[in-house]
Amino acid sequence: MSLVIPTVGKNKIMSLAFNKTAQADLVLHLYANNLTPTIGTVLTDLTEASGGGYSSVTLGGTSWTISSTAPVVASHIQTTFSFANAIGDIYGYFITVGGTDLLWVEKFTNGPYNISSASDKVRFTPSITFGDN
Repeated sequence: MSLVIPTVGKNKIMSLAFNKTAQADLVLHLYANNLTPTIGTVLTDLTEASGGGYSSVTLGGTSWTISSTAPVVASHIQTTFSFANAIGDIYGYFITVGGTDLLWVEKFTNGPYNISSASDKVRFTPSITFGDN
């Protein structure tokens, strides 16, 4: 599945870019409902994972790298979610600003991933690409 920047995310990105909204840390979340995101997706459409020791992760600004050539890619260091026990299926991830405003969402291509024990982990490298077209 491709990364989707819903309309609410585009609005927030523009507000941040033009200093209409105060900057805040990006927060990475996992979602547990079988949702295929669209441009109309809003935060309340997503069921955040819960239980089993899950918690969202703040993505510090210094942990991002941004390429200087086209296409421009912003990549965060690999993030690992560890669990204390089973929580069920994880379908994808979403990024918010300050934990409250949805920026983008992506359904895992090879998912869902079933978290069935404390030894299960979800690892990936959040990134976003802006092409030339």
